Amino acid sequence: IWAHIYEYLFFQYSTVSICLVIGVSILTFIFGTTSAWIMSFYDLPFKRLLSFLLIMPIAIPPYAVAYCYADISDYSAKIQNLEKFDYLTYFISLIPSVRSTFGAIFVLSLTLFPYVYLICKNSFINNAKSILEAAANLGASRRTLFFKFALPISRPAIAAAIALVTMETLADFGVVHYLGVDSLSVGIYKAWFGFDDLNSSARIASILFTFSFLIIFLEKLSRKKNSQRYISYGKTNNHNLFPKGSFLPGTFILLLISISLIIPLSWLITC
Repeated sequence: IWAHIYEYLFFQYSTVSICLVIGVSILTFIFGTTSAWIMSFYDLPFKRLLSFLLIMPIAIPPYAVAYCYADISDYSAKIQNLEKFDYLTYFISLIPSVRSTFGAIFVLSLTLFPYVYLICKNSFINNAKSILEAAANLGASRRTLFFKFALPISRPAIAAAIALVTMETLADFGVVHYLGVDSLSVGIYKAWFGFDDLNSSARIASILFTFSFLIIFLEKLSRKKNSQRYISYGKTNNHNLFPKGSFLPGTFILLLISISLIIPLSWLITC
């Protein structure tokens, strides 16, 4: 059985798992760092409430979010629910189904980005704020402040958060199994219960454990190579770095909260 799994299935399991790790890491990095940047330095209305809502998606099980978006994106369900609105049928049919690797990346990213958000926000406020304020007073643009100052200063914190996200991604079973994505975690289940071979299941689990150990090792190695310390002298000001021009940042935060919390929660309540 192991020879069969190794010859026909193992490469697929490994490739899909690597794609999941890369995709979820990129998407959670974008969601987490951008939302942390906005909530740390922009003046937004109801800022405390928005900050709390950005954390809440971590409390929703990822497989529940997968159920939600699979139900929304399934073509038959969409047409049946909107059969009275013929003019919307074409536009609804354009929504892609999440029953794919890209759909699993999307669902996992919505539930895991709060890890990056929390760690990155703490690093921005405690380690980078005074340096960013000094650079802003010297005329640095917002883009320069983000890419040249904030990200390098917070690189160890971001690396640790991404390492946590990747291990959660590798260990996830509910999302990938329900969406029909064959990752290593699904391979463990199929080898054990499908082929009734505990030994092959243990081998795949050992490989999955090796991947997780490799991620931890790479994260520690990256911190050693970037061991610069940035020290902020004096107390940081409590005012926001960018008190004006918050329309686009506020829109991004509301959109992120909507797709990661409001839509899944509404679906869970109404279904």
